[in-house]
Amino acid sequence: MVRMYSAGPQASRLAWYDRNPTNRYQYFLGTNLTPHAITQRWTYTVPTGKKALLELAWVLCRRMTAATTAGRPYSVIDYQPYGGTEAALLMAEVVTNNVAETSEKQLGQSIIMNPGDLIRGLTVDDSTGGNCDYRLIAKITEFDA
Repeated sequence: MVRMYSAGPQASRLAWYDRNPTNRYQYFLGTNLTPHAITQRWTYTVPTGKKALLELAWVLCRRMTAATTAGRPYSVIDYQPYGGTEAALLMAEVVTNNVAETSEKQLGQSIIMNPGDLIRGLTVDDSTGGNCDYRLIAKITEFDA
């Protein structure tokens, strides 16, 4: 008689990327915004029982009109591991007062995020006068842990 054994319940478990994947898309498109204090535009926290894969992040900051007194406008995506310290993951910053000056950054590598980890999109412009455009985009795939 032939007996078959399995290696336990883990043997039949699907690969992490096949466990109920769900796409999440976070974005902010701000056009001709005036100077402002640091402002949260969106946030994403990995839910309990899930993991997430940050697949793509993109930030852009463009000065559209010159400021009376130039500051440093920027778009930033921050990352904070659960229970850890928040830090800038990606930042686009305009350092001149030239009209159409543009800074943009992309992150195309994957970051695996655990339950409770969060990312958030922020903008700020400490100039006096002038307008800027901002883009904050993140594509995330969420799956069962």
